[in-house]
Amino acid sequence: MKKFKKVLRIVSILIALILTLILLSLIYWYINSFHAYKINIDTAIMESKLELGEVSEEYKLASFIEGKRGLVYWGSRVAFSQIAYDYKNPRSYKWHFGTFLWAKSINFWYCEKEIFYIWAKYTYFYKAVGLKKSAIKVFNKELKDLSLKEKVMLIIMSKRQYKLESKEFNERVDKVMKSYIEKYGE
Repeated sequence: MKKFKKVLRIVSILIALILTLILLSLIYWYINSFHAYKINIDTAIMESKLELGEVSEEYKLASFIEGKRGLVYWGSRVAFSQIAYDYKNPRSYKWHFGTFLWAKSINFWYCEKEIFYIWAKYTYFYKAVGLKKSAIKVFNKELKDLSLKEKVMLIIMSKRQYKLESKEFNERVDKVMKSYIEKYGE
């Protein structure tokens, strides 16, 4: 019985040490890989707000199409790649772990609308970075001048590069438009 208690005590000390090391590693990661770039993210949010202006319809559309999890996932992923990632070894475990932790940190620090601004600033839309630039590149119009359908098309393109004329893309746009109009009206 004494031997069992001694072994149990050693195991519990080892577990406590391992958990402490994991916690210290996460704190080290946070300080060096997220907090060091937080000012860049805050600046990007402010730039995006200034660039896009009031985006209530775009925000509602993106939240409807992507959902909060999608905005956090894609926004943090591209923000990480644009701001902090070193491309010497793309798609390594550091990439996946970094994007995962950035998503958790962004979700913790920022509200949904700020996350939208991160997403709108850094996401790739049809060979352009950012919602405003892609509106000009794809439709040759300012974002505020796009129709609802054109905005839906842009947001759908953020996940996957469709050909604008493809049947699959147009079916997806029509399906999203129908669902959106049913939920919010025109």
